[in-house]
Amino acid sequence: MPKQIYLCGFMGSGKSTILKRLRTSQEINGYDLDELILEKTQFSSVGALVHAKGWDFFRALEQEIIKEFYSTPATSSQSFVLALGGGALNAPLAKILNERGELIWLNTPFELCYERILAQGETRPLLALGKVGLQKLFDERVSQYGLSKHHFSVEIQEKIVDLTSLRNFL
Repeated sequence: MPKQIYLCGFMGSGKSTILKRLRTSQEINGYDLDELILEKTQFSSVGALVHAKGWDFFRALEQEIIKEFYSTPATSSQSFVLALGGGALNAPLAKILNERGELIWLNTPFELCYERILAQGETRPLLALGKVGLQKLFDERVSQYGLSKHHFSVEIQEKIVDLTSLRNFL
């Protein structure tokens, strides 16, 4: 039976880092939702896409691509890891992903997420909210992330180096 793993969490929580580790094991296909969106739209960055098309367009595209993963025979019959965007999860989607696979919340404290975001030096559209605005957004999203079947602390995340070590926590 195919193993479908969905990673969720706030930006800077470690989704891309975990995905990179799992991709190197070559036992499973790994996808980053933001990368898939940029490939589909031919934009160079999420910021450029959001600036040109708006958040509603971006969020609708997120939902469309996620749905393709869990409902299209070509992807729903394969094993994969999909790193979701920080704002992609909602209660109905969490229910579906928990039923069809393993929804994992990378439960990383806000301060660490914020430090990582700043250290990356990337221009993220939501940085315009400032630290206080991002903390508010983080607090609002925690309840959605908490609907995940699995909650991985930073300590657990650090122990995941490949698919075998991930399986130990599922």
